[in-house]
Amino acid sequence: MAILAKSPFVSELPSKNLSISSFPNLPKLQDGLPAGMQRVIIPAGHLLTPHLHPDTNETTICLSGSGTVGIIQPDVTKENPIGANEIETEFKENNVVFLPQGYLHYFKNTGSEDMELLLTFENYDFNIITLADVLKDLPDIVVDAVNKSVPNSGHAPLISYKNSVRELQIENK
Repeated sequence: MAILAKSPFVSELPSKNLSISSFPNLPKLQDGLPAGMQRVIIPAGHLLTPHLHPDTNETTICLSGSGTVGIIQPDVTKENPIGANEIETEFKENNVVFLPQGYLHYFKNTGSEDMELLLTFENYDFNIITLADVLKDLPDIVVDAVNKSVPNSGHAPLISYKNSVRELQIENK
């Protein structure tokens, strides 16, 4: 369940004139290492699919528009055997978010205009693993077990999703 809360990951930008010194609490790039950068535009009502980067941290600035950022924070304890907490919080123009390596995250445009993001990475050659990538590779026996564990569902959401991902991949080849 998503929790709409003030996230420790999201900060307001101090000004329109930015430099690395504007972000004293964010990890700094090591001297000499190339950084990756991407500009992403998310149309109104759309989602940048849940994904993670296994080999880099990400820092994202919202240049325009508004929406939410969701972060799945690992947290395995006796009280929380599932091992994750979801934080979903407002993300709007002049906000910056730090996304640690390996944290599943997504951006959702809840506004009426395009949401423009500037994503920066510690290395220019980074990997992206989407939730769809993970689901499509799950063995059917695992998907069936998960579907059976959802009480009163009346349908098989994971197997349907997995099959639709496979169909899209076949169509796009």
